[in-house]
This record gives sequence, structure tokens and C-alpha cells, in this order.
Amino acid sequence: MKKTNLKLAIVILLHTLITNNIFAQTSDTTSISKGDTIVYVFTLANKNEVIGTIIKEEPRETTIKSQDGRILIVPSYEILSKKPYSEATKINGKIVFKNPHPSRYFFGTSALPMEKGEFYVNSVVFTTAQLQYGISENFSVGFITSFILSPVAATAKYSIKLNKNNHFALGGMGGTFSWLAPDEYWGLAFATYTIGNSESNISASGGFLKSTLTSNASPLINFGAHKRLSKNISFMGELYYIPELEFTIAGPFIRMYFNKTSCWDLGILFFNVENINFAVPTFSYTFKFNED
Repeated sequence: MKKTNLKLAIVILLHTLITNNIFAQTSDTTSISKGDTIVYVFTLANKNEVIGTIIKEEPRETTIKSQDGRILIVPSYEILSKKPYSEATKINGKIVFKNPHPSRYFFGTSALPMEKGEFYVNSVVFTTAQLQYGISENFSVGFITSFILSPVAATAKYSIKLNKNNHFALGGMGGTFSWLAPDEYWGLAFATYTIGNSESNISASGGFLKSTLTSNASPLINFGAHKRLSKNISFMGELYYIPELEFTIAGPFIRMYFNKTSCWDLGILFFNVENINFAVPTFSYTFKFNED
């Protein structure tokens, strides 16, 4: 493993994060309310959003004065949610739906928790299947396999919210190659620290990998970053390094959101294995079964 390759990858990742203001807050918390009037963001059944104030709220309907001056009378059953404008997710001053997958990057995890009851499936190049479920606000579990049921692995993560923009998580993953190579196994224990929010964050992870491929428990280092650029586009970067195996993998990715539940991740993976370098394009698809 050439140390210069690892240093170069880290420098490129950090440069990208800094120039994209990775620590910048993406939610403008300044309310546009005047006086005691609260401005709300209403999400309607047709998926449209209306920003305005409530003129009259009755059991059967709500009368709203929108920002453009229109008076709207909306049946109550058509209003899926309402929240103060100051709490809405905004990118470049425009309201967008919240990132539906802040708990993970392309491969790895951030310390941000899944929500209780959240359930999603992820597939890389349509050859693997990953299921993840939020048991509580802090704890989630998952299952990973390929479509030939080898390998198979279970995952778990417990997240701790230190404050609004700092999270810490402990987790692990373990599995085997099942019927294909039942004597081959691996286990990973890790700790992850994430700075930022669901729309803009950076994570650093450290752990130990034990497998039949390593004589001892090998350290594993991981860096990940995510930056929401617009309603439908995010930039991500990841880097993994396993010293004992002389293995480094890193890559930039673009995450494209089509709605509040599904996204595509497109990118290029750069490998360094015992000083042999190569790159491959890759993609994954994620679908979230429940909607915020």
C-alpha cells in the first residue's frame, strides 16, 4: 500500500468538503412571520406544498392565506402535515423535502439514527439486497445478502444524539459466505462520529475487522461526507482503508432524489489492493417504504 495514495485521497475528500461548506447549516431557522402571525408550510395530499398563514381553522376545512396573496380553502383531509416555516428544510433558500436517507452513504453508515419504524431496502448494482429497520429512535438493525444468498450478514447500530449537530454511534456487522463457503466468516465492530445534519455532514469511523482473511483483528478506517446541493441532488464521498489487507477503496458519488422515498446513487469506485490500482463505475438504488 502506497501511503501517498491514501494521503492524496484524504486531501481530495477534505478539499471537496471545505469548498462545499460542509459544516454550513442548510436550514434557515429565521422565521418570516410578522408579529404573532405564524407562517406554516402545509403538505397536501397531492404532494404540493403551500406556504402561508391560517385565517380560519375548522374541523372540516382550513382557510389559508398563501405568500402570493391567494386565499385557499383546503379540506382538512387533504392536509397531510403542517409545520412552522422556521422548521422547514431549506436549500439555497428554497423549501425541499428532507433527505430520506441521512443514516447512510453509498456503503457505510453515518452516526445519524434511523427514525422509529423507518424501513428501507437498498441494492448495489442490483446484485445485493440490504434491508434496514428502525426499532427505536436510537437503535436499528439490518440484513444484507446477494441474490444467490451468499454472503449473508446482520447489522446493528445504536446512535446517541450529543446535540443538534453532533452524533455518536456504536455498531457492528457479522456474517458468512453461507452455502458457498460456510467456513469463511467476518465480523466488524465500529464507532462513528458525525458532525452536521441530515442535509450536510461529515463522518469519521474506526473499528476492527476480524475474518478468516486476516490473521488478527485488523483496524478499519472510514471517512464519509454528504452535501445536499438542491432538491434533487446531493454529493457524497467515502473512503475505506484496511491496513492489514493493504486495501483502500474510495469514491465520489451523486445521489439523485426522485421523491421522498427513493433515490439513485451513481459514482466511481477507486481501488488500491496491494499496490494494484483500478476503478469501476457503480450505482445503487434505495427505496424507503414509509414516508415522512
